[in-house]
Amino acid sequence: VDDRRIGLDIVPVHDAVARITAPTLVVSGTDDVAAPPDDGELLASRIRGARHAVVPGGRHLLGVERADELNPLLLEHLR
Repeated sequence: VDDRRIGLDIVPVHDAVARITAPTLVVSGTDDVAAPPDDGELLASRIRGARHAVVPGGRHLLGVERADELNPLLLEHLR
């Protein structure tokens, strides 16, 4: 996946992502065509210590479409 595809080639975004120091969870849905899992993996790889999780069958609105799968990931991350 190319940085340009997900906007990481934009200097302010790339710089901001690289400066994130908070524990970070990037969540992708397997069926998200707007931000597919490969993009989430790339984004997570640019954030030191970030974790990438993938929700099977999830599309772009995971909080609405797959809340039962997303919420436990978020709760685990926040503990």
